[in-house]
Amino acid sequence: MKRALLQFIGVIALCTCVPGTAVAADAPLDAASLEFFEKEVRPILIARCYKCHSEEGKKKGGLLLDSKAGWSAGGDSGAVIVAG
Repeated sequence: MKRALLQFIGVIALCTCVPGTAVAADAPLDAASLEFFEKEVRPILIARCYKCHSEEGKKKGGLLLDSKAGWSAGGDSGAVIVAG
């Protein structure tokens, strides 16, 4: 289950980071993308990830998923998202 969730998060993250996909890395999200994230992605992150991987959580493995900086930095075992 964790692997599938991490793959899902990776796909969503890649779609926001890789040129030519849904959104360029630094471009603001359009309303539909933001709505999708808030309705479909954030609830999964809150329910399954933030308890251990957020500033307010345990900071397990040094991985923080509650900010772009955390996703970009990765955790103790390396990068979480590699664009391209």
